[in-house]
Amino acid sequence: MGASNSVYVEGSKIIKNGGAVANLYMDKEEYVFVSGIIYSPTKEVIPNAAVSITLIDKSETPPNEIFLGVTFSNQDGVYGVSLPWKLNYEYKFIPYC
Repeated sequence: MGASNSVYVEGSKIIKNGGAVANLYMDKEEYVFVSGIIYSPTKEVIPNAAVSITLIDKSETPPNEIFLGVTFSNQDGVYGVSLPWKLNYEYKFIPYC
């Protein structure tokens, strides 16, 4: 994926009440790789944080939320995961530190 297909979300925009939520809209690819860095509210990197991942299927009414699993950040606070992409899919990421 080139830079034009990247989605950048600042940590300050997704930190909310001790958790983070980001809706991602992606190009029509079969799978996409999503990565990020976990920050504290004071903008310090948080190593070894758990990040839960939930798929939101908006093609259903009401939208169906499916818990996919958990990934972990490394010692630099970086995490990454490959996710399926379909029209009307969104993902919710919540860090646990």
